[in-house]
Amino acid sequence: NGCVVAHSMIASIPPGYRAEFGIFVHQDYQNQRIGTNLTCVSAFCALEAGYKTLWLCVEPKNQHAISLYRSLNFKSVDLMDSELCMELDIETLFP
Repeated sequence: NGCVVAHSMIASIPPGYRAEFGIFVHQDYQNQRIGTNLTCVSAFCALEAGYKTLWLCVEPKNQHAISLYRSLNFKSVDLMDSELCMELDIETLFP
């Protein structure tokens, strides 16, 4: 019906081979593979732009998001304050 139900972003993290990734899917539209597909498209765009790694932070209680990220090969790298930091070697999605 013309409504935006999800969006994502990638932002460069110096020195330029890594990008921060963010994604938001409206709660009424979750569990429909929108987040998975949008993450894959975003990762492909990041790879095409020359990035090797996507980095993100997620609340540890957001198990749904963590499960999605892990299914796409994101790895836990740090626990910062109250957030879990994860990274993806983008080439693992597109060998």
